[in-house]
Amino acid sequence: MSGPTDPAEEHFDKGLWGWASTTWEKLMSTGTGLLKVQVGGQDADVEVVQQAPADLAVGLHGYDGTSWQRLGMLFGYYDRWVEDWAGTVGIAGTYAVNSSAVPAGYIYILQAASLQNNGGARGSIKIYLRTGGTYVAIGKLVAPGQYDPAIFDGSVVLKAGDFVRGDQESCLVGDGMFGGVWGYKMKLSM
Repeated sequence: MSGPTDPAEEHFDKGLWGWASTTWEKLMSTGTGLLKVQVGGQDADVEVVQQAPADLAVGLHGYDGTSWQRLGMLFGYYDRWVEDWAGTVGIAGTYAVNSSAVPAGYIYILQAASLQNNGGARGSIKIYLRTGGTYVAIGKLVAPGQYDPAIFDGSVVLKAGDFVRGDQESCLVGDGMFGGVWGYKMKLSM
């Protein structure tokens, strides 16, 4: 059976599909529960046997030639990542705040970050991604007015040890700072 070549084609979303060099082919089963496949241009019905109820854990499996094995998942959704950067400036000068570092066994997907000063118009605001020993600027507002935020809006993947940092120069004692980070936590090797 020849399948669609474009994922936008009608009915592509229904069922399980596999790529066959030039087209997508729908994976079919027989009325008796066998998997229908083509081997050397011939239709074949393959019986997938589960030896014991507990030998296949829930997840994606692949056949290695002798047995079915659970395929390792690269990563999966774990939780939302939200951190509040609100605070009051205690020492005049540069206000600096860091997100938590990504722990081992996770990646974080940063979707947004912001920082603003509600105390007055001050120096520039910068948002950085720290990866390894390097800071990479991902957001900047050069001459913000009072209540003007520097905003990062996009998608960045952070690995273990990485974090996001926000700085505002020329703050005064008592300035109210607001902002934070938002994204997703993804657990590796689930």
